[in-house]
Amino acid sequence: MSDADLMVVALAIEQHPTLLTDDNGVRMLAMAHSVPVIESIGILIRARLDGVIAALQPWLDQLIAAGFHLDPQGQVYREALQRVDED
Repeated sequence: MSDADLMVVALAIEQHPTLLTDDNGVRMLAMAHSVPVIESIGILIRARLDGVIAALQPWLDQLIAAGFHLDPQGQVYREALQRVDED
């Protein structure tokens, strides 16, 4: 974890925002200090549930095509689609 990551979490502890991160170490540290965390896929799920995007799966597939570490056969992918009734 970098000094910048530590500074972001320290600021989040002081300011109490929801922290957006896909870094597992940063997420664990933030959660240990009761800082709410959302990841990229969580933002997309919220966008789908709020009607901002019509479908989640094309967005997940675009992330994968761009090199995002997400297994289309994996649990995270499947659960994301289930949460928005696209399974």
